[in-house]
Amino acid sequence: TNLRFVTNQQSRICIFLTSIIHQSAFSTMKQQIVTLLWVLYGVAIIGVDNIISSIDISGLPLVEQFWIPTIPFLLLIVAPVLYRYILYQYCGCCEKSASASATSTGTATATATTLTEPLLNENAEAGENHHSLPHPPSRRMRYPFLDNVKVFLTAIVVCHHISIAFKYNSVSFETIIIVPNQQKIPFFSWMLQAFTTLNQGYFMPLFFFISAFFVPSSYAKGREKFLRGKWKRILLPALFVTFTIYPISQLSSIYYVYGSWIWMWWPSQDQAWFLYWLLILNWVYMSIIESTDTTISTTGAVEDVLQEEEARKMPFPSTWTRLFYGVTLCGIVLDFFRSINRGSFATMPTAIGSWTADFLMFYAGILAKKHGWLEKDLAEQLDIPLSIFFPLVVIEGILVVFLPNPISNGAYCVDMSLAVLIIFQRWFNYETKLSKILARSAYCLYLIHTVILLVTTIIYLELYRVVFGSGEETEVGRIVGGFIFVLVSTHGIVWPLSYALTRLPILRDII
Repeated sequence: TNLRFVTNQQSRICIFLTSIIHQSAFSTMKQQIVTLLWVLYGVAIIGVDNIISSIDISGLPLVEQFWIPTIPFLLLIVAPVLYRYILYQYCGCCEKSASASATSTGTATATATTLTEPLLNENAEAGENHHSLPHPPSRRMRYPFLDNVKVFLTAIVVCHHISIAFKYNSVSFETIIIVPNQQKIPFFSWMLQAFTTLNQGYFMPLFFFISAFFVPSSYAKGREKFLRGKWKRILLPALFVTFTIYPISQLSSIYYVYGSWIWMWWPSQDQAWFLYWLLILNWVYMSIIESTDTTISTTGAVEDVLQEEEARKMPFPSTWTRLFYGVTLCGIVLDFFRSINRGSFATMPTAIGSWTADFLMFYAGILAKKHGWLEKDLAEQLDIPLSIFFPLVVIEGILVVFLPNPISNGAYCVDMSLAVLIIFQRWFNYETKLSKILARSAYCLYLIHTVILLVTTIIYLELYRVVFGSGEETEVGRIVGGFIFVLVSTHGIVWPLSYALTRLPILRDII
């Protein structure tokens, strides 16, 4: 009986793994080869980044201290471009879009790819041959709750960075609050630490999920339009932050704290690391999509493909599936990687809810778009009631704060992201004039908020110095009061300013 049970369990596992391979986005041999090549590229980046991190630059000339840390940045921009060129020119796995190479055979052709085919019926710009589809394309579906989630996450990012400024016993180049006596306010410092830990555990992976959800729709509009959009909407803002926002914040904070200028323009990705990695993942998506045969005949073939894709719809992941991927990729694998690569990895901060968690959630966003997970009520797709799911998320969050471990960290990353999506889909799935303004401002706010945070911090320090002086006896009031002042004033300034910038003639097409 035990042997029969084990055999049945092994059979179920084999069937489960086979279905995952069959239903995944990487179901062809060429796609698997291209995926493997990108994995090898990632392994190479890990090796180079570890070598650079082991170099002691303290005794080197100033110019070398500047250029050596920028090597990972160059790897993020230059290397992927060259790598994609090699894949196109020499590997033979990636093919350019079929519309550029298809020949006229007297039979109309249509573009159908594993990930973009389901989009043809919902996006009017998905292709040029909609008249040959079995059903005419419908109006593009809107997801107001995702816009509201982005607004929420962006506000959390600002609060997160303000909390970091007030909990560290050091000078930061983005924020200049100094907390010399944290033992006077241990509970306040612990609260900020818990807040930032809980944020770090899920909010950037959820950003990757939402961004990935719209990638197939964007790519379905055409390869060239897709590339131009990514260069303009992702790369240009990232370069602006790297070479303008961060150096200005850095030099200004140094001057305010030390009273002298250091004439060294020191670019750094700062919060733009998310944009660089998002750009790379978009390139990876393109490579995988274009590594499949994209030309089919429309003589019944389009309808067959649509029916096949519909039959291959992957159901929403069960609780055990989510826990499995969360614990393994967002927990155990990530924890191992953090043990060998601390600080950052090619500009990406290595903390809970990073690296493998970001990659998993990006892939989950692609799957969510392909299989229509967000078109239905997420709560109804759960295999457990919300009365059990929400307390489970709370327990996972408590463990992350009080007893951090790979299991709870990984489970919290996936479940907390899902909890936020469920809450906003159920209770905030609407648009108002204010919500549209906030959603329009969120991206610009993400780019510029560190400068506003620096300004409000300086204003508070000067006001405090004028009113109370600089005595240590008021240190508790200085820190707690400063946190409240900077929190309120930063949000009060940066949201209207961001919206105003998005209305400018040139910037409105970029941000």
